[in-house]
Amino acid sequence: MKLEEFKKIHPYPDEAGEKSLFKYMSISLDHIERIEKLFLECKIFHNLTEGFNDPFEGKPHYSIDIVKRDAKIIYDHFIELARNHGQGELEAERFAKFQIQDPHQVTETIRNAINKSFEQIRICCYSTNKENLLLWAHYANSHKGFCVEFDGSSLPAKMAMKVEYSNKYPSVEYPVPSDERAYRLALTKAKVWEYENEY
Repeated sequence: MKLEEFKKIHPYPDEAGEKSLFKYMSISLDHIERIEKLFLECKIFHNLTEGFNDPFEGKPHYSIDIVKRDAKIIYDHFIELARNHGQGELEAERFAKFQIQDPHQVTETIRNAINKSFEQIRICCYSTNKENLLLWAHYANSHKGFCVEFDGSSLPAKMAMKVEYSNKYPSVEYPVPSDERAYRLALTKAKVWEYENEY
């Protein structure tokens, strides 16, 4: 996927004309520290994906379609990885050849690297809707919590990217792009969650 296409699907709030983003929060003993950090220190909590209420979120669904044109790119990437870990030219080439000889092994290596990255990622979710009853029920302690409005053109909300809801999960690009496209897997959720209208 080209960067221009990615930015059309996953714009920042101000690029999409969203003046405000909303964060639903619970009032409970478990969340007191988060609330204090937000209102006293202007810091917002970003959850590890394992802490999400949807057990499938943060465990990306994707397909890895390695074709011949990708093999050279992947081979070169494995050489670069080996060099970055202190291996000499010959050792790096041996490592890359060993990795690339078995397509199943290549796929597993890529899958393991992606899954490990997702275990460490922290995410903060916002909605464009402050009046959605399901969001109040799910994220604001069954309507007993509160909703905070963030300016879509100021930090931290201005760095949020729009989520795409689709029943077709994206294919992995490997090596992972060094720009915003690296977040694509985290920005794609099942169509059933579309009512959340998230960033």
